[in-house]
Amino acid sequence: MRVLLLALALAGCEPRFRGPPVRPPAQYGVRGIDVSHHQGWVDWPRVAESREVSFVFVKATEGTTHVDRRFHRNWAGAREAGLRVGAYHYFSLCRTGADQAAHFIATVPRVPDGLPPVVDIEADRRCNRDDRLARTGVEVAAWVDAVQAHFGVRPLVYASSSFERTHLAPAGIGGPLWLAAYTRSPRNRGWTFWQYTDRGRVPGIRGPVDGNVFHGTLEALHRIGGEPTP
Repeated sequence: MRVLLLALALAGCEPRFRGPPVRPPAQYGVRGIDVSHHQGWVDWPRVAESREVSFVFVKATEGTTHVDRRFHRNWAGAREAGLRVGAYHYFSLCRTGADQAAHFIATVPRVPDGLPPVVDIEADRRCNRDDRLARTGVEVAAWVDAVQAHFGVRPLVYASSSFERTHLAPAGIGGPLWLAAYTRSPRNRGWTFWQYTDRGRVPGIRGPVDGNVFHGTLEALHRIGGEPTP
């Protein structure tokens, strides 16, 4: 989802999105988005007032040194607007899972009503190349174990449906899954969140944003992330 945007940014080009906004699947009523600095400034009160979004995942870190430049603003703004918020880490096979977990833990606040932390693992042309993917299972497992020990909740693993089947399932990576599948509902083993589009539209955000649904009720969402603080 973010790899294409990064490649375009490095090339000095602005991404262009065509076509009408994609509507979420009707059978899933708990909907959310995920954001990074690519969305620019976000009007979080307007996002919340739209009632189109119940939860948000915010990019926090990448590798062992990078912090998304809008993480702290997005994290605070979404929480102040009353949305359920979680943070995600973009995983790099150029660094160990343990070192990346330490970076994530040092960056993301531990709050009682936060959604589970997320590790985002995708193939790319930088560190997550084919010749390194054999290490995916061991390194991602190290990240998951360290982050779970700190936050006290099992992290989500984000991947495309095909990447999960090819690299995660054979490596025995378990736990709740957040799967990206843009043409149909994921047919993988049980998923918790489904990213169904990278061309969603939400009041308060200029331009496209990733759209997601939760596989359950709002009450179930509260249970996996902790009850909202009054």
